[in-house]
Amino acid sequence: MTDAKFILTELKSLNVSIAAAKECQISDNKIFVLNFRNEVVSGYRSWNTLLNFGEKDWVEVEEPLNTPAAYVSTSGTSGLPKAAVIAHSYLVSQAGLLEAVTDMACMACKVSELA
Repeated sequence: MTDAKFILTELKSLNVSIAAAKECQISDNKIFVLNFRNEVVSGYRSWNTLLNFGEKDWVEVEEPLNTPAAYVSTSGTSGLPKAAVIAHSYLVSQAGLLEAVTDMACMACKVSELA
């Protein structure tokens, strides 16, 4: 239905994600685990491996405002969980914000070192 090409999943949801990947014919090498505590998951790659790719390795999206980048499961507070669609433009703006905040924090560290 969504024509997903990759799965990015938390460790606690890995088994469900593996089953979904099989059903959607997504190979195991396209499942990435969000292992924030550096847990090792045999047979699956950490999401950190995605950071090894440069800009030239990614497909450029023609309509970032209207192109889904991710389907994220909601908590289902008003009913059953649903898939919320996250656009490419939103993820790019969040990455830019994170980069700006990180740069400001680095500048603050440098200034405090001078004092």
